[in-house]
Amino acid sequence: MRHLFFASLTFQFFLTPTAQAEYRLTILHTNDFHSQFSPMDQFDNLCSPQADAEGKCFAGSARLATAIAEARARTKNTVLLDAGDQFPSRTDANLARPELLAELMNRMGYDAIALGSHEFDQGPEVAREFIDALGFPALIANADLSAEPLLDDMTRKSMVIEHAAERLGIIGLTPECADCWAGVDYISIFDPVGAVKEEAARLTADGIDKIIVLSHAGFYVDQKIAREAEGVDVIVGGHSHTYLSNTLKPSQGPYPTIENGVPIVHAWPYGNTLGELNLIFDETGSVVSAVGDQIRLDGDVAMDKGIQFLLTGSK
Repeated sequence: MRHLFFASLTFQFFLTPTAQAEYRLTILHTNDFHSQFSPMDQFDNLCSPQADAEGKCFAGSARLATAIAEARARTKNTVLLDAGDQFPSRTDANLARPELLAELMNRMGYDAIALGSHEFDQGPEVAREFIDALGFPALIANADLSAEPLLDDMTRKSMVIEHAAERLGIIGLTPECADCWAGVDYISIFDPVGAVKEEAARLTADGIDKIIVLSHAGFYVDQKIAREAEGVDVIVGGHSHTYLSNTLKPSQGPYPTIENGVPIVHAWPYGNTLGELNLIFDETGSVVSAVGDQIRLDGDVAMDKGIQFLLTGSK
């Protein structure tokens, strides 16, 4: 599987004419949600109901649920992925609500999560509670959790999704940085690039020709993976809070950013956006088109009433 060069000033990455056996896929994605259930104002403060009614607020789980439903309605084939750190930051770790996080993700229909470091800040019991409640796999290819009995065999290196008569391989990553794992001595973390190489080779040998890396390793590591790991088609990332967009400001690069022919996408943190990447694969499994951007979850996005009731008890 060889990637061709993407180039367009409009950030719509089209290559040679697509073959008749083309496969279209939309990846919806989030990362670094950090338990931001409620809307925020422009200064990242919790938003009052009055300000929210006036359209001055952003984000929140109820808006995210609506954006996901609307995106699914306009596309035929979608997967919904999270690139980690659903839990609060370490300073707010005592505010973690693992069962609520899992219930929200299950209701929204996520297909996979790559666990970030903050999922383990409160210890193995809380991490186990979260993973147990998920209705989909938790992925980490570059970690060994076997030293902790509560977490042994709770995660996978990768998964295969049977999707519209195609098989998609998804590899999960967590960050290698020492600071990320302060106080967590029951997990061994190793090189994400080497882990992707090994798992991508295994998936390829099993006949999987469409491989997505779901990475909580950070943007620069994602670029390194794109340059060095054979067989990777797309990288959906998180951890570094990198702002990628063609239209929204501030932006640190285009959406998607292309590295060595591999599209890389990150959503904005704290539930401010939903990423939507529309892909076309040719008959060999190579990406020939990658088009998309962030969907800003502002006051124009309605609240999902079911999610709102779950969070607040009111509609």
